[in-house]
Amino acid sequence: VMKKIVSIILCFILCVSMFVGTSITASALEYNGFTYTVVDNKITITGYSGDEKNLVIPAFLGDYEVTEIASLAFYQNGDIVSLDISDGIEKIGAKAFYNCRSLKSVSIPNSVTSIGGSAFSGCTSLAQAPALSATTLAGSCYQYMFYNCTSFTQAPALPATTLADDC
Repeated sequence: VMKKIVSIILCFILCVSMFVGTSITASALEYNGFTYTVVDNKITITGYSGDEKNLVIPAFLGDYEVTEIASLAFYQNGDIVSLDISDGIEKIGAKAFYNCRSLKSVSIPNSVTSIGGSAFSGCTSLAQAPALSATTLAGSCYQYMFYNCTSFTQAPALPATTLADDC
């Protein structure tokens, strides 16, 4: 009997110890048309199913801070015409806005320090590249960021900076 009780207690302790210090994450959450994940109380936007044409990506969804836009999050979204990314967002993933053919204007705050490759490639209605800080470009690869943006009326301006090593 004593061996059985000790075995049950040890099994319980082992099971509990597996969960101590484990970060709980949620997937496929949705708020105001945004799909997102939460890791360590920070949000990564993974998609958008709303119909807003003049989209503001907020700094907060509910009580959590938005810090990242995932790769392919808005891939081929044909509804968005203007995009305003709120201050506080730090990272835009690769191909996040790839082939958003209706997108005409983009505002990116200085808080964004990393933009993945081809983030705005194929945005054929985009007439001008958004202003990007030197900090943003230092953490990003500018190559193909605006590839096939056929409506550009002027070449994107590059601030004096050192590009990321992998460019």
